[in-house]
Amino acid sequence: AMHEYAPDGAYPEGPSYWVYGTTYNVLLITALQSALGTDFGLTVSKSFLACADYFLHVTGPTGLFFNYSDCGAKHRVSAAMCWFAARRNDPSLLFYESTAMQQFLNEARPTADGGSRLFPFLMIWAPPLETSEPGDLHWHAGGRTPVAMHRSSWEPEATFIAIKGGSPSSNHAHMDIGTFV
Repeated sequence: AMHEYAPDGAYPEGPSYWVYGTTYNVLLITALQSALGTDFGLTVSKSFLACADYFLHVTGPTGLFFNYSDCGAKHRVSAAMCWFAARRNDPSLLFYESTAMQQFLNEARPTADGGSRLFPFLMIWAPPLETSEPGDLHWHAGGRTPVAMHRSSWEPEATFIAIKGGSPSSNHAHMDIGTFV
């Protein structure tokens, strides 16, 4: 599963599946560290730790995803991003998470699609939700599903451009090669 993030951290199945796959990957890593005292080198993968940048940048200035593959539009709170922010000591990774957290708390109801089943992991993984503005305005990655995201700023009024490549034979590709916003 760690090879899916290679070479630069992009997740080939889009942001929704990033949340799904990466959260369970982080659960495995934390369970290994807790039970055995080691993650067997899983977190030393540069591309795995970089995947948090992918998730940050694939969210546009409006808070909606560049929603290619089987992806919904709305960015919901991600417990895994809290783990990455703490692990990398990088509060800018939580730039969209505090807004998503507030929306989640305002709309809280016990449903599978609202992220509530993973909510308890926020209490374990979340550093203080103090955020800072990310520095990079541009992010791109190669791999099975190459993507590039560019923005003029991190403000809600920013210009945002994103594009994906790849192959229609990739998981969840749905003939959307060349999709852009």
